[in-house]
Amino acid sequence: MTAYAIFFYVLMFVLGSVMGSFVGAMTWRMKTNRDWVRGRSECERCHHKLAVIDLIPIFSYLTLGGRCRYCHKKISRSALALELAGGSAFLVSTMLFPSMVYQEWLDPLASFQSLTPMLSLAMGLWLVCLVIVMALFVYDLRWRLLPNKLVFPLIVISLLLSAVMNLGLAHVSLMNWLITLGLGMLPITGVYGILYLLSRGRWIGLGDVKLGIAIGLLIPWWGGVLVLFLSNLLASLASIPGLLKRRISGASEIPFGPFLLVATYLVFLLGWALKNILLVL
Repeated sequence: MTAYAIFFYVLMFVLGSVMGSFVGAMTWRMKTNRDWVRGRSECERCHHKLAVIDLIPIFSYLTLGGRCRYCHKKISRSALALELAGGSAFLVSTMLFPSMVYQEWLDPLASFQSLTPMLSLAMGLWLVCLVIVMALFVYDLRWRLLPNKLVFPLIVISLLLSAVMNLGLAHVSLMNWLITLGLGMLPITGVYGILYLLSRGRWIGLGDVKLGIAIGLLIPWWGGVLVLFLSNLLASLASIPGLLKRRISGASEIPFGPFLLVATYLVFLLGWALKNILLVL
């Protein structure tokens, strides 16, 4: 691997950690009805405006010992976790995106060299989707809501990415692409939509139904089936500690959006490999 390729991957990790920090601030501002575009970052406890030195992802948290420089109160570890997760998600996406497109394993150097202009555009759109996905993950996990201000932009960017991936990279006809989009809506939007109507919103939230539209644009129908399986598996595994400690019960409501989003990330990048493994089995 060349020094330039290594620099590129380090740069993508740093960019992802910056986006993770941005997502944390943006979701909090959205929840508190603040200007998340032009507003300055501040401590959630003492509301002191943060200086540039306080906003360096990962580095600032570690050098400050996880405390605010001004009020000295503890900063939630979720801030550090989000920055690390954002950096890791961007790095893994950069390394696996060409493999997903070409549906074959590529070494990091080959992956870096395969970034054609059209592929770079597609990957750029995916990274924008990823930022919105992280924001939805945080918002639903903290406040149990998938806001339209995030879901609708994700649908639009997902549609653009699907167009580039299918019409620009794969040379699929317009009719075949539209059929693929229609079939992609069935596993999640279709199933969840029916459950929402039958239960009048008691079993599943409308936000999950709308999120299914974006997922259906990103992955084909068989990927949607994998997302349903993985998300329910992840939700079940995550619930076990709470059930054992009796913090939650079988009737407890848990936000399902984060599990859908994690499953979508995994299937989007690795779905082709999982499909090949299932075909072999």
